[in-house]
Amino acid sequence: MNDDLETLEYLKNLKSRGVRYLCRSYGEGMTIVAFRILGDIVQAEDIVYGTFWRLWLEKKFSDVVPPLRPFLYEEIKKACKAQDF
Repeated sequence: MNDDLETLEYLKNLKSRGVRYLCRSYGEGMTIVAFRILGDIVQAEDIVYGTFWRLWLEKKFSDVVPPLRPFLYEEIKKACKAQDF
């Protein structure tokens, strides 16, 4: 949880270090979530890492409270469902 607090501070202050932490800490788990929805590992990875960067660029972390996992899970599910398969 402390790592989530620190990461959120980086993300809220537009520090790319926060996105790197998301990729390292949550990338694999969120890719599995996306893969289960999409059935394509390459597309799943693209969705996950693209979503992490999009959320950061659009400043979507300003109202997020720890833990990050539920927020990221919902965002990844939404991004997968928005895909045109």
